Amino acid sequence: MLARLGIKAVIVENTGSEWFILKISVDGAELIPAGRYAG
Repeated sequence: MLARLGIKAVIVENTGSEWFILKISVDGAELIPAGRYAG
């Protein structure tokens, strides 16, 4: 699916110890806090 959007790589840096969901759409990308889904 990422290839269909033209995305060839995803790099996430300096997010700390918290968990996030990376939401990617045709409108852009955003990091959503995912603490309640982790672990």
